[in-house]
Amino acid sequence: MSRSSAAAVDTCFLIDWSRYSRRECIRRVFSRLVVTEPILREVVSESVLSMLASWISSGYIVISPIREDDAEVEELVAYAAADPRVPRLDPPDATVLVTARRMKIPLISENKATLRITEYHPRYREVSVIGALEVIAEAWRTEALEVGLREALVEYERETRHLFPRRKLAQLLGGELDRDT
Repeated sequence: MSRSSAAAVDTCFLIDWSRYSRRECIRRVFSRLVVTEPILREVVSESVLSMLASWISSGYIVISPIREDDAEVEELVAYAAADPRVPRLDPPDATVLVTARRMKIPLISENKATLRITEYHPRYREVSVIGALEVIAEAWRTEALEVGLREALVEYERETRHLFPRRKLAQLLGGELDRDT
């Protein structure tokens, strides 16, 4: 990941991330975030709306023109519905996945349908899907956090009530405990 790169984000990530007290660290990881209008329409929480308003007005978030009636979005939703290995994919989530593919940028998401599509659909295998765990780890690597990696991850879990997969967490912390003091 490079500071100069952008990333697309989905609703679930925005909801969780808005609860994280160190949420501004993402600016050291990505120069810009991209959302779609359908993703913005899903947001109802005041805390998320406040964060989005601040980031949009500062130019940190840009809005992709991809809409739910885009042919590729409709095709992707139909693909997910037809493939039993893929959970249901809602059209707003499809818009941000299409955006990430077309812009050749990573997608920050914890959505199982999104992850499965990038695993099974040949056209979407090139899309890199990362989660909050990877964003926080990269923020730590770039020294955007004033605390150790373990503390930042525990804090995120506590504040958002989003638990990271234990295997991924152990794998990450096992190789980087030397800096985590």
